[in-house]
Amino acid sequence: ETSFAKEMLYNALVLLVAACPCALVISTPITYVCALATSAKKGILIKGGSHLETLGRLGVIAIDKTGTLTEGRFRVANVLTSDPVLMSRQKMLSLVAGAEHLSSHPLAAAVVKSAVVEGLEVPSDVIDFNTINGEGVEATVAGQKVQVGNRRMAQRLGVIQPPNAQGADVMDMVGTADDWESSANTVCWVVINGQFAGLIGVADTIRSEAKEAIAILKARDVRIVMLTGDNEGTARAVQNQLELDEIQTKLLPDDKVKFVSMLKVECEKGSTIAMVGDGINDAPALSRADVGIAMGAGGTAAAMETAHVALMDSSLLKLAEAQSLGVRCLQTIRQNVILSFVTKAAMIILAALGYANLWLAIVADVGAMLIVCLNGMRLLDDRDTGGHSHGHSHGH
Repeated sequence: ETSFAKEMLYNALVLLVAACPCALVISTPITYVCALATSAKKGILIKGGSHLETLGRLGVIAIDKTGTLTEGRFRVANVLTSDPVLMSRQKMLSLVAGAEHLSSHPLAAAVVKSAVVEGLEVPSDVIDFNTINGEGVEATVAGQKVQVGNRRMAQRLGVIQPPNAQGADVMDMVGTADDWESSANTVCWVVINGQFAGLIGVADTIRSEAKEAIAILKARDVRIVMLTGDNEGTARAVQNQLELDEIQTKLLPDDKVKFVSMLKVECEKGSTIAMVGDGINDAPALSRADVGIAMGAGGTAAAMETAHVALMDSSLLKLAEAQSLGVRCLQTIRQNVILSFVTKAAMIILAALGYANLWLAIVADVGAMLIVCLNGMRLLDDRDTGGHSHGHSHGH
């Protein structure tokens, strides 16, 4: 009886050691810590391990245009007045700069800078300044009411009417605006004292690495959708250059949130949605997505605060690296969990049948824990597995 009791006690101890889930418990945290350390070293700030898993399951990336796919550094490329006799180019640019210098929009800064570079006086006598959400700005500059905005504003003010109801001169202007947009210019329509005064075409440079980054992500079966408040012509030009899957144009901040919500509903089970942006108007959509990614260097504080991931130097290649790291993190966690379960199940069966020794149970327990730790630590090797070679083969 005594020997039987000893044997049972011994088997119970073996089973207890065999059932201890050390490897399973540590398999996920060690992977998270190593992946987060690597991402920080690469200049990708990820606010928690769970976001790594979300990145690893990305099916769709919704991406803002201005300041994200493009550099957000605008320059005035074209200026055209509707009647040079009544309103000279310099006079129009000066009045517009007077209205725009109170705005924080990057487009406004470009117009003001252009006026200053040309040596024009920017009027400081500005009253009744108002930002029209999703359209543009208006103000009274030196006694003249100046309204500057997009095509939506021009249509609301009646500048652009149905084709059969407008004059040939306005038709020509609409055609010119279409041409500028097809060259990836953002067109500002200028209305002074209720009369159409002219157009200002502002160009923004597409980021040099954007095409390569998009190609890498598309090669990994990630769908790229561009969301922008800009007009369709400009967006289409960017889409053609970067070979984007889809574009959504003329979106207000609320529209971006609704579209991201719609994508979440449409997305295949198990896949996740990312939103990438840089501006204060992107913040609601960033928080609505499964993972919000902010462009750090040029991004606003609101976007950085709301986002789950921040790319510290605004390189879009960092976006591809973050997704790659998420995939590797997910694979490592799966490997660790499977290894932990298999070793534990084997030891528990052997212990229950009386075939396992205590030393074998201890070795299996500690050994499995060491293996999952070492496997997780492989993520500290910050070489991106095949990302750049992929990019070069697809991106050029």
